[in-house]
Amino acid sequence: MRRQLEENVVYSDRYDRRTFASIKGRAVKLQGLEEKGLAKLPTYAPLLMDLYSILYKADPEIKPKERVRASERVNRSLVEKVMDTKQYPELRGYTYLDEFASSMAVLTLGEAVLELIPEPVKQKLQQMKQQEQGELQDMVDQAQEAQQAADQAGDEAMQAAMAAAQAEADGNPNADDLQQQANEAKDKAQQMSNQARQAWMTFEQAQQKLAEQADQLEQKLEAQMGEKMRQAIRKAMKESRDEAEEHSETLQAWGTEPGEIQKLSYEEKLALVEKLKRSDKLRKVAKILGRFRRMAVAKQKEKIASRTGVVTNVKRGNDLRRLVPAERAMLGHPAMRMDFIRRFVSKQLFVFETEEKQALGQGPVIVCIDNSGSITDQQEIWEKGLALGLYQCADYQNRHFIFIQYGGSSDPLAVVEIKKSEASYRKLIEVAEYFLGGGPDFEKPLKKAREYIEKGLKADIVFITDGHCAVSSDFLLDFNTARKKVPFNVYSVLLNLGGQTSSATLEQFSDDIFKISELTVEQAGEVFSVV
Repeated sequence: MRRQLEENVVYSDRYDRRTFASIKGRAVKLQGLEEKGLAKLPTYAPLLMDLYSILYKADPEIKPKERVRASERVNRSLVEKVMDTKQYPELRGYTYLDEFASSMAVLTLGEAVLELIPEPVKQKLQQMKQQEQGELQDMVDQAQEAQQAADQAGDEAMQAAMAAAQAEADGNPNADDLQQQANEAKDKAQQMSNQARQAWMTFEQAQQKLAEQADQLEQKLEAQMGEKMRQAIRKAMKESRDEAEEHSETLQAWGTEPGEIQKLSYEEKLALVEKLKRSDKLRKVAKILGRFRRMAVAKQKEKIASRTGVVTNVKRGNDLRRLVPAERAMLGHPAMRMDFIRRFVSKQLFVFETEEKQALGQGPVIVCIDNSGSITDQQEIWEKGLALGLYQCADYQNRHFIFIQYGGSSDPLAVVEIKKSEASYRKLIEVAEYFLGGGPDFEKPLKKAREYIEKGLKADIVFITDGHCAVSSDFLLDFNTARKKVPFNVYSVLLNLGGQTSSATLEQFSDDIFKISELTVEQAGEVFSVV
């Protein structure tokens, strides 16, 4: 049986194709793009699959031109141009073995390459596709039928020859007749084999002729639009890389524990990305949050490292922070990655067991966030980013966390409580989106925070504000007296970026006051180290 040419220009297996088909089934935008593309270009569906393959696969490889159908030669040229850009390896840094990131990049690249092919070329490709599906397919069918008939005749001739030889060996009086039949069967098999060979030659000649036309079309397209196409592809690749970077940073920023976003379904990730795209506020908060998150995690790692004792044993588990070096090496090896993931899920990784010098768990954290009308848009972005960064710092230590958003005395307090092991990016987005307005009232949120503490939560309070509010002497006396009975710390953060501030009131009940501007420099870890 002769090998037929293939429509995909990048090597892929059934798993790759099944995965991409599954993604298309869940991604409405990708379905719409494919339908739009097929209306203009008959080779568009395999082109999308090829783009996905070069973005997702561990070691993507383009097939030799001789293995690709004539109608797909232009696709091959486009894929080569994509892989030749300097942005390709940068984009792969985000899409490698990531189904979601790869499919999102396909949306951008697929839209761009569709517009690169001139209408006359699309029409010629349509003709080639029709010829492959019509005339050439008929030739293939005829050749296959002739080959099957020739194979069957060959089997019959062999059986007849064996029967004649056995008859002669046995002295069968019909041996001569059987030999005559064997000779006739052999002649018939040879004739049918020649017919099959001729049918395949006719098909291959027609296929070769079509391939020559495709080569001429590709050369003409390169001569007329080669550089223009490369420029457009570079632009699309840069856009895809920038989008992939933004998606990665924003998704990771909203992740509340290592790998939480990776555990989301494709639909959940897509819904989250779309939500973030529609909200300028959430995008800005995510950028600040990402910065604070990195600082918080780094600071907490320092604190934990200073408290961690010696390694006492090696055991089975899935704590990624305690992996033995050999397991880390496996994680970085493409061929071993799936086995690593399987053993991570079943908690069968080799991890260090250590003896702690003191318990890592600390008390809860309560963050009060100013939602008064004096808070500017910029100040809100900073305070939400800091509050969420503090949460992720606490979550790293598996600590109870409470957000209290406050406005005026008549405004309700917006309280979001996240207990240990109840992390959820949805709650973080709820905190980021909420805003009250109105006049400020410091006493109400501080009383609420104190209620939690007096109920048994040994918590610290982080109080974020622009400082524009007074508190009564009676409140101060009661609040500071209570702190002597049940000790707790109050760390205030003054939003001195993007608006006017005052620290006078904060000085009356705070153990320490930080300025948000200081959190944009290297010393920013100070606030994370005291919480």
